[in-house]
Amino acid sequence: MKCQYVFTDRNKSAIRCTVHPNEQETLPPTSTKRRQILTRLVDDGKWGGQDLTGEVDAVDLALPASEPTGWTTPQREKGPAQPPTPPVPTPGLVNPQEEEQMQAEEDAPFLPATLNQEYLANFERGVANYQRFISACYRLTNESHWLNHGTREQPVYYLQSPGAEALMGPLGISFGDLRYRREEREDEKGFFYVWWCEGEAISKTLQKSGHYIGYCDSRDAFFNARKSWTPETGEGDIRKSAFSNWTVNAVTRLAGLRKPRPESLLAAGLDLTKIPAVDYSGRKTVETEGDVISEPQRKRLWAICKTAGVSEVALKDFLALGGYSSTAAIKKRDYDRICAWAGGKEEAERTPGQEG
Repeated sequence: MKCQYVFTDRNKSAIRCTVHPNEQETLPPTSTKRRQILTRLVDDGKWGGQDLTGEVDAVDLALPASEPTGWTTPQREKGPAQPPTPPVPTPGLVNPQEEEQMQAEEDAPFLPATLNQEYLANFERGVANYQRFISACYRLTNESHWLNHGTREQPVYYLQSPGAEALMGPLGISFGDLRYRREEREDEKGFFYVWWCEGEAISKTLQKSGHYIGYCDSRDAFFNARKSWTPETGEGDIRKSAFSNWTVNAVTRLAGLRKPRPESLLAAGLDLTKIPAVDYSGRKTVETEGDVISEPQRKRLWAICKTAGVSEVALKDFLALGGYSSTAAIKKRDYDRICAWAGGKEEAERTPGQEG
């Protein structure tokens, strides 16, 4: 008698026979009958391991007496009418409802067991401590340690080499032998050379280490803006600048001090108006080229305010509108306008060099 066995679950333990379509038999994993059915199907090449059905000659199954071959109908208690038996799923296909459930389980976010209330509380405390650490690092720097590579309206602050060196001691940063490498290159603009500096830096304070790289080439805009500087005579400057770039990369990446927000620097007590802006005309700081007013100009402004009856509080409030915290930070381009406000245009008009 040929009989088709339909395995109704993925473990191939529950089967339904075409001779008894409304009955089901559960076979334990160690069942001889289950093993024989699977073996016969595989030997006959009727089941490739993926299909859930196959035909086997039931009379060929030699079963022990402890495992009867008869099929039994489960006894049902008397009561309300039972719902009709669901149809047998198509072999090789997954029930749509089951497939939807499986998809929902796959799409669910994976949450590790450690992500509990205690873990989150410790994490939040760690974030608060880290923010305090960053602020403390900023307080160890001053305005000349930073450079604004953006604009006054949209500043982008970068720590410079002197600031990085000031932080190396408190952060316990040390390094061994650094490797320098010189490369010669040529493109459509002509010949130029590059100096690389690389090596490992270790912070005992942070218990961190990393491998960092510094770079500078002979086309550096800052050096080439100097009239007396040439790539041939200034190669030492390029090499030293590569080391400075390595120092900044090592310190800022170990401590996480890259591109701070203006609010963070203000909270650390830094005066943003005193932070120089990048200038590739040959200077880096506003003070070196006399962009801020001189001491005689400051005295003249105070004299104008005294004559016009402008109080110190009123002057400071007006300066704050322009982003100035003191008269020492006033730039020459704004000086005439401030004097005009304080005492009138007649007072602001002067001959060049009057202040000395």
